[in-house]
Amino acid sequence: MVSLNQLWLPILVSTMLIFMASAVMWMVMPHHRNDWQSMPNGERVQEMMKGVAPGQYIYPGIMKPEERKDQEAQKRYQAGIGFVIVREPRIEMGKQMAVSALHTLVISALVAYLVASTVPQGSPYLTVFRVAATAAILGYAGAIPANAIWWGNTWSSTMKNIADGVVYGLLTAGVFAWLWP
Repeated sequence: MVSLNQLWLPILVSTMLIFMASAVMWMVMPHHRNDWQSMPNGERVQEMMKGVAPGQYIYPGIMKPEERKDQEAQKRYQAGIGFVIVREPRIEMGKQMAVSALHTLVISALVAYLVASTVPQGSPYLTVFRVAATAAILGYAGAIPANAIWWGNTWSSTMKNIADGVVYGLLTAGVFAWLWP
């Protein structure tokens, strides 16, 4: 059995590699450029949202059980529902990048734990790669479809995020298989 202490190097190297790959995916490559569209009448919506605290919102609102038979409440929902995320006016990139790196570190540590628990020391590259890739792909891409299924994210954006997650998972697996004790 391999101890987690023996895997500090692949954990750190994969964390740094995925952090850099993510930056390239989002800042250099063109595939995410059309994931978000400007809202029609965005300035008007922005004006209407003044004073709304940062958070997650649904409109026309959450239907209470007693409203389910009310015709007016049903009409509001039939007219359409939406989800809105309100953020602080200032995005703190340093903080968000640090939290993103921490997220990647946690995934790499969990991959290390799983691979160390299941793959013996001295195993061939492909044995380590298969287990690490499965775990890392699940970590980076496994829950992404729920955003399209439940929250209305576009499937095109969802599929691009899943593809990114698969790339991150394969890169992580490559590092673990390369540096496996």
